[in-house]
Amino acid sequence: MPRLLLLASTLLLPMTAGCDGAADELVRVEVSLFNDSLTPTHIFYETEDFAPSNQVAPLGGRVIQIDILANEGTPQIFRAGRNGTVLQTVSCRPSAASSMDTYQVVFGADGTLRCVGW
Repeated sequence: MPRLLLLASTLLLPMTAGCDGAADELVRVEVSLFNDSLTPTHIFYETEDFAPSNQVAPLGGRVIQIDILANEGTPQIFRAGRNGTVLQTVSCRPSAASSMDTYQVVFGADGTLRCVGW
């Protein structure tokens, strides 16, 4: 019986060694999108397009939920624009040092779009 157990563990070990399934899991996170400018501005995620729902009032914000890889996955793309024209694009990449509850994208009064807390 011990030989059978040893054989089973020897066969299973290579299948599980180095396998980090959790690292490739998608997790849903909230991202706060802020407009620090004095002009209404569309701020949207890469899967969105210009729409009334993503126009952010001056000094206002909105919150969206997105799915990202738990292991510092691929960059997340956000855009800001007005009148159907994209003014800025930013790529935000989660880091191991960031807390998953502080993701923000801010369109500044200077016209720049930046990642905060990533």
